[in-house]
Amino acid sequence: MSKHVLHLALLLALLLPAWASAQTPPIDDDFAAALRPAFQADLAAYPDLPRYTGTFRLTVDPQQAALEGAMRLEYTNITGEPLDRLVLRLYANLEQTFGGQASLENLRVDDLPVPPTIDATRSVVDVILPEPLAVGATTRIDFDYRLMVLAGRQRLYNQLSYLEEEIALANALPLLAVYEPGRGWWREAGHVQGDAVFSATAHFDITLTAPADLRVITSGTVIKVQPGEGVNTLRAVAPLMRDFAIMAGPDYQTVTGNQGEVTIDIHYMTGDAALAQQVLAITQAAVAAFEAAYGPYPHSELDVVETLTSAGGIEYPGLIVVARDFWNATTPFLEIITVHEVAHQWWYSLVGNDQVIFPWIDEALADYSVALYFLSLNGETGYNEVLQFYRQQYQPFEQNFGARPIGEPASAYTLEGYAAIVYRKGAIFMDTLAQTLGRDTFLAALRNFAEQNRYGIATPFDLQSALEGAAGQELDPLFLEWVGYSN
Repeated sequence: MSKHVLHLALLLALLLPAWASAQTPPIDDDFAAALRPAFQADLAAYPDLPRYTGTFRLTVDPQQAALEGAMRLEYTNITGEPLDRLVLRLYANLEQTFGGQASLENLRVDDLPVPPTIDATRSVVDVILPEPLAVGATTRIDFDYRLMVLAGRQRLYNQLSYLEEEIALANALPLLAVYEPGRGWWREAGHVQGDAVFSATAHFDITLTAPADLRVITSGTVIKVQPGEGVNTLRAVAPLMRDFAIMAGPDYQTVTGNQGEVTIDIHYMTGDAALAQQVLAITQAAVAAFEAAYGPYPHSELDVVETLTSAGGIEYPGLIVVARDFWNATTPFLEIITVHEVAHQWWYSLVGNDQVIFPWIDEALADYSVALYFLSLNGETGYNEVLQFYRQQYQPFEQNFGARPIGEPASAYTLEGYAAIVYRKGAIFMDTLAQTLGRDTFLAALRNFAEQNRYGIATPFDLQSALEGAAGQELDPLFLEWVGYSN
């Protein structure tokens, strides 16, 4: 996170027009409830992050679920250069990935009406600013938002869906696009598999009114619930998170436990109570293992939700989902999937990366983390069994289709190749690095990498540099061989 120096700030204060010189609004004290005590100071340390404030109503009928309301985005320009526009992403409109119907209306910039410019995919929205936004200046965008999700419609992984009365509103809210220095706003819309969303850390303050017979689960922490006539209105805060996920259904039940200062809530469908206790124990052990390996989880809550996703599991900030199809005790995959998704709270949520162009960063680390989890439980035997399992899954693919590097965009791989190369070969690469550096040195490098990039966005070159700094040696040959490029 870049910070402007005092003399630049004073100069800008003299030059900026009155409408653009507003100060970043103070962080609401209510946000502190969603962070562990040691990390509440981060609210003041990162005052210029985007802030989303939304008030929505969720309605459902047999044909569709609809999310309607108003949203405000407060944004401070920390890009280092003046901006003539902001770019919003409506990921829900990516037809092959989400299949939602999202729209913005009545858009205003600092109370001035501005017509948005929307691309052909309806997922990229340019907001041309009335005047350029200088470095360090703050602006405010307000708009009305509506999202419809048709009942029974299934798209990639059922991430955004209304199936069997269960509602998944993942990646459902408008998000500010990531601004990449030298490249501009991130506009990628050609998503075919894997995770579609690339977003910066922000603060979310969401008020949601929903039918009283629905149990609503969100990222962050619910700090207030107000019953009404046939509805409940909740307020959830999610500071220092990259996105805000919402899950809802009529028959969710919850078991709760703790891992240190972290409250862990397991939300399960009727009849799965015994397995919910098992998932709670797995999640507690995973959080303990990854805090020891990578450093603390900063948030006060982590939610695990049983859903109808067609993926094994999916990660969102502060919330993971695990497929009902794997919510059984007859295979080890419930444990493996849960642990993999918990690891994403460090790799993707805490330390961000471009999951479309560089998916190997978070996926390889998350898959490797499963081996570390079993190391914490069963010692070297557990660790080696996981790596052997990965080799058994990857090697037949390489024998049939040849070797390819792990560092390509998600769209470069077939569906089978994406899993075999990015996940399995990626985890094997992490083990190779651990053997080359020594596991203690490797994990020390990852802890430093996580600390240096907390709440930020890391590139492959950041990861390589962190590893080389800990190892005291160049790793170009290994990265060229496995990733396909190096520093």
